[in-house]
Amino acid sequence: GIKRPTVLQNRPRLQDVGDSNRIRAELGLGEAWPIALYQGGLQQGRGLENIIDVAKDIPKVYFVFIGGGRLARQLKTLAKNSGQENKIFFIDTVPLSELPYYTASADIGLQVIENTCFNHFSTDSNKIFEYIMAGLPVISSNLPELRKLVTSYKFGLLVEAGNKQALKNAIQTLAKNKRYREELGQKASSAKSALSWERQEAKLIAMYSELSAIKK
Repeated sequence: GIKRPTVLQNRPRLQDVGDSNRIRAELGLGEAWPIALYQGGLQQGRGLENIIDVAKDIPKVYFVFIGGGRLARQLKTLAKNSGQENKIFFIDTVPLSELPYYTASADIGLQVIENTCFNHFSTDSNKIFEYIMAGLPVISSNLPELRKLVTSYKFGLLVEAGNKQALKNAIQTLAKNKRYREELGQKASSAKSALSWERQEAKLIAMYSELSAIKK
């Protein structure tokens, strides 16, 4: 019977990085292929092995992982054994202040977390908001909170968590259609203000004011 608590989402501040070429320049990518990016912890249950597995069947797309974690060595070995080292690249964790410039230099943001626990099932994911701030079209797992974001603002494609064929199809759809990518990217950019920390900050200040009034 308690009043519903105030829920705050951990979103980045509103920002406009503009055009960036950080990933291509740092990795020396010579082809004008789209870059499919995963940024965040290289941990179990994030669908990262599936990304590497489908990469071999998707021509003319670069796959870039930014971050570190306990799966880093295993993922690099998988990439090497797949024979796709000219397409799959890893960048170690970068300073948070620099991350937006890396994000903005990609073409597709990947968040294909798997339904392995309630935390994953219920997540709305920091990286989704980081992709939005960079104006990236997103491929996301079809889990409740992620689905709510994607369907409300229409900035990406949903795939069933753990479904490699669906992931492959979604990446191919965006990779082959630059105009569609740009259309979804524009929708992400249009959602930036509504999905920024500034909107959450207002809720937090209102909650503090309410608590202060009660104390008095």
